[in-house]
Amino acid sequence: MFGHTTLNGEDGFVLITVMLVMLLLMGLALAATGSSLLEILITKNNQEYTERLYQAEGAAKELIEKLDARFDNFAIKPEDMDKTTDGAWINKPIDPNSESLTALEHAESMFNTPTLFFNPPGTETKALKNILGATTDIKSLAIYRGPVGGDKASTLNMGSSAGSSGQVYQYEVIGRAKKASGTEAPAAIVNIGYKKRIIR
Repeated sequence: MFGHTTLNGEDGFVLITVMLVMLLLMGLALAATGSSLLEILITKNNQEYTERLYQAEGAAKELIEKLDARFDNFAIKPEDMDKTTDGAWINKPIDPNSESLTALEHAESMFNTPTLFFNPPGTETKALKNILGATTDIKSLAIYRGPVGGDKASTLNMGSSAGSSGQVYQYEVIGRAKKASGTEAPAAIVNIGYKKRIIR
């Protein structure tokens, strides 16, 4: 009298409902997994780029230390350097009449010319390139931008305690770091302005 009854057309309704709910949950799980993987890739890329940025900055500062170590009475200009020595990485600007910084494409073309960038020998163990080894392509160079002139020069102390005259030379020091060849990861490039007082 009180037996179970089934309305017409209800056969399989629960099964279909359960399958739809399972599909919905599966879609949400896949979306969450995809989002997590994307975040992992973004974090990894950001970490790698940050490392290359610090490496490029370190390469530029390495050259600044070399320029600092020069004697004040030595004119550090491309035309005064013996290109077979350590100073071969001091270059002339692409456009001597322009006050703009060196464009990235020009810097990259200079880095592709072996005689223009700093290439420390393997015996120089403290050089950043030798410390990182074959994992990272590290290059750096300096561009001589001429003496500081005009109002900027008048505010700088050009002389010395002995009364000799002096001058301040300005440079762009560029460091670049990227993964070793065979990878498509972008490079990090740092351009630092540097001035050095020269006693004449």
